[in-house]
Amino acid sequence: MEVKEATSVGIRDRARSCELPLQDPLIKTYPQHAYGLAVLQVQPAARDWLFTNYLHLTACPVHDPDLHDKSGRRLRASYFVDFCTPDLQHCFMPWLSSQLLSQATMQDLQITLRDVLRAAVTSNYYVQVPINEFYVPQSSAYRKTSYPHPVLVYGFDDDRQIFNCVGFLAQSYGPVEIEYDAMEAAFEKVPGTYWRDPSLFIFKLAKHCDYWMDPAFMRSSLEEYLTGTNVMERTAHFAMPRRDSFFGFSVWNVLTTHIDAIASQAADSRAQPMHLLYEHKLFMEKRIEFMRERNLLAGAAGQQLADQCASVRQNFFVARTSYLQMSALNRWNDAKKLIAALDGIAGMEQRLIEGLIDAI
Repeated sequence: MEVKEATSVGIRDRARSCELPLQDPLIKTYPQHAYGLAVLQVQPAARDWLFTNYLHLTACPVHDPDLHDKSGRRLRASYFVDFCTPDLQHCFMPWLSSQLLSQATMQDLQITLRDVLRAAVTSNYYVQVPINEFYVPQSSAYRKTSYPHPVLVYGFDDDRQIFNCVGFLAQSYGPVEIEYDAMEAAFEKVPGTYWRDPSLFIFKLAKHCDYWMDPAFMRSSLEEYLTGTNVMERTAHFAMPRRDSFFGFSVWNVLTTHIDAIASQAADSRAQPMHLLYEHKLFMEKRIEFMRERNLLAGAAGQQLADQCASVRQNFFVARTSYLQMSALNRWNDAKKLIAALDGIAGMEQRLIEGLIDAI
């Protein structure tokens, strides 16, 4: 599988502007997924890796001292729900060529952020930059509060003195133009308590990658999802697995238990888990579409599975809307009805996964 160098406007020996291609990422809830996917989705051949991954879920308890009283009793139940998948910044990813450049090294070499970003983008590299949004006028945190968060730089324009970025500066994913001076100030003032060693994550699509979806591994992975297997145990030889968390299908129970706790004022409402779980159902729909395209599903089962998956996603969309309305109004009178609806969708997903395993 070959990938062409990214085609960009104005690349020359000393380009005054350059903009690399991006795709709308399938996952937008968190930057650690959105930025990598926005680049990986540029390359159609990377779909084998993408749809082999982004299947497993994890719900990790949040150990925040503010959520407990002096005796250690939990005051508010809280879980961080996320995809259990490789972190592109710290794990090997076959479709990316990447490197880290620390803020300290840049200071030692006396090189500026704007020079590094311009050179990187001109050479077809995207750059994830840790910034303090306090210094960025487009952020809702501007001159109000210190708010460390990464942005992804994919272009620049010397005449306008701006970097083309995507980020979460308005609390949701989208494009933003950040002026050179603001970017440098925001990078320089990143709080050390948040990133111990603030670094640029510089990466581009590899020219070649031998990776195809393995049906046997896909079947095994789906079985692990359905049984709630702790897939972190796979990599226990180099990273300590979380053994206090829930995985895969068992995250459904975490979700409904948490909603019940919110209704009884024993937990706080957060929108991110519902958004991420909707993206999980959307990703599954795209995965089945890809597997049908590759003839990895037996006979007429593919269309039936696609219809089942669409129904799961559509029903979860309705449930998410109900949750967000209850949360906005802080009225949870219909929480039991919502939980019953989610239990029903979980049953639909169980039948879907069982059918998918049989069809591979």
